Amino acid sequence: MSTSRNPSAGTVSRPGPLPIPVGSQPGRRRRPETARAVLRAALDLLDDPGIGYRGLTMQAVAARSGVSKATLYRWWPDKAHLVVDAYRSKSARDIAAVASSGDLRTDLAAYLGRLAFALVRRDSGTAISEMMLAAAGDPSFGKLFRETLLDDRRKALVDILLAARDRGELRADAELEVAADAAMGAIHHRLLLTKRPIDGSFAGTLADLLAGGLGAS
Repeated sequence: MSTSRNPSAGTVSRPGPLPIPVGSQPGRRRRPETARAVLRAALDLLDDPGIGYRGLTMQAVAARSGVSKATLYRWWPDKAHLVVDAYRSKSARDIAAVASSGDLRTDLAAYLGRLAFALVRRDSGTAISEMMLAAAGDPSFGKLFRETLLDDRRKALVDILLAARDRGELRADAELEVAADAAMGAIHHRLLLTKRPIDGSFAGTLADLLAGGLGAS
């Protein structure tokens, strides 16, 4: 495989400004810098092991960001929507779309390496675990989580597979949706259950397995 198996080596950009996710409430992002202050505050609290998703409150976000609770509730109807937007923003910054290299293994390893880096080195793993457990137990939050944050990450992976299919790298009968589920499932299995390393070596091996299993014969 041609890419490094260290997810921090050339696969993840340095932190930059947080993008502001587009939501369903028209005009709710009238002051971008204020919105970013709220998102940063929410992420700081989410990534704090002593607070996390369970302990985060709108009052705490307001206090940390210096933005009033009235403004928070005008832009986000509740904690769930704010939390999802905060992590969609972090994901868009840290797990950017992979520029196609023309090789499926390379592109998979790059994307999965970025995802591994974000979970482990950017302190996202604990909060994501808590949100996944909450999504499993709360149908309303589960729907929101699946249709936003999870869909964002999954779509980026499917796009890599679609591009490879267009190049003729995949079997005609390859089940791309199942392949995406397998990749995300392997990561979430380690994150939630086995606690085994989610690192560059794992990302590279997973890329090899996917590319080999889907490849044109």
